[in-house]
Amino acid sequence: MKALFLVFSLSLFAPCAVLAQIPWPVLPDKPCGHSVHGTIGEPRGVVGRGAHLHDGVDIGNPQGHRVYAVAPGPVTTGSRNGIFAGANADLWVRVGNYAYVHLQGPLSQDVLNAKNRPTQSIPAGTFLGLTNWRAHVHFKSGPPGASTNPLAQLSGYSNTQQPYVSPVSSNIGAVYLQDHRNGQPLSTEPDGTFILGSDLVDLVANAFDQQSCGSNQVGLYEVGYKVQQNSTGNTLASDVGIVFSALPTTDPTNVYLMGSVGAEPPAQNKFLYIANDTVTEQRPIDVSSYASGLYTFTFTGCDTQTNCTSTSVVAVLQPASIQIQSSGCTKVGTDFSGNNIFQLELSGTATGPVGSSLVASDIAGPGSVGSQTCLTWSGSFPQTGSPLNGCRRGSTDPQMTQWSVQATYTLPINLTIAGSMFIGANNQTLATADVSVACQ
Repeated sequence: MKALFLVFSLSLFAPCAVLAQIPWPVLPDKPCGHSVHGTIGEPRGVVGRGAHLHDGVDIGNPQGHRVYAVAPGPVTTGSRNGIFAGANADLWVRVGNYAYVHLQGPLSQDVLNAKNRPTQSIPAGTFLGLTNWRAHVHFKSGPPGASTNPLAQLSGYSNTQQPYVSPVSSNIGAVYLQDHRNGQPLSTEPDGTFILGSDLVDLVANAFDQQSCGSNQVGLYEVGYKVQQNSTGNTLASDVGIVFSALPTTDPTNVYLMGSVGAEPPAQNKFLYIANDTVTEQRPIDVSSYASGLYTFTFTGCDTQTNCTSTSVVAVLQPASIQIQSSGCTKVGTDFSGNNIFQLELSGTATGPVGSSLVASDIAGPGSVGSQTCLTWSGSFPQTGSPLNGCRRGSTDPQMTQWSVQATYTLPINLTIAGSMFIGANNQTLATADVSVACQ
């Protein structure tokens, strides 16, 4: 089996709604005049350590350069750090439904004259103030507390680059499957095919976007996934649950894997998207009902200009099988009544789909007596089997490829121990093996 790893441009997702165009809040008023190095919905900080979602678009503008209103409206102002004058101030100005953050003091006279006067508006194009030491304008659209994505509205904004995926590390690829319960990447076969060793999995992608004329790594606009059965081509699951048309009021861990980073400068960004989640909840992919065979998991990420990248990985669900490799039943002594005591030992290999169980059922001889008779042992895939109370135990490795059963029987005569082993799931028997061992 060969791992499938494809990257191609795809437009499966619906394009962004066509919105009224607005000028850029900085000069020159053109898309490549200033870099975009932050988008709405990116994590700010380290996910899992108090990070929040970014609520605007960061547009590069050197310190001391002018910022202008893109639309008319009444004016309110404030300070993010309590300083209102000088280069150390971190001021914001809201004009109608648009806000401009990271300005130094003082603000323009037009702003000072109009601020906090609900009946007085300033026109579009009004000079607001100068960028502070942050060297960018944090530009927000939408009313307070309900930010929308302004990127698609900026006049002439063009991005012809499809988003990128990048390996997470030297041993973890750009797109991979993880166990939803413990967050660990799934094991792989030598050719890179993932082994579905959990009933709930996540499809994770390290992905980012870039402007056609910039090098900053910024967040995606849409993220989705699809699962297909290779043998039939049928789609078993799909969704586009992450769309940053507006800022979700949610914890970043619904969208990003723990350890994702959104930072300034953006060269330090690392966006690990959980493609099967939505912006409001976690939705792991449930593979417990899948038949054995190969499956293709596809991640797709898009920007606001409907440039999309899709990357696929292949996973295998192992078929069910049982092989008995060795068996024996040896007399080890007699009890006080003269009954023979036999030690039964069985070992072999077994594989089964996630959620199935390996069971040794009714392996006992007729006429067996005494408290040491044991009838059933079982273990579930892919967890490691644990010793059971009593005289029989089973042991396996984490993938349930090796098993062993030991039991002590007290029998009045030499008999044949008979029974069966089977792998079952959802009230169905997937594989069986008969057991027949002479005790002597």
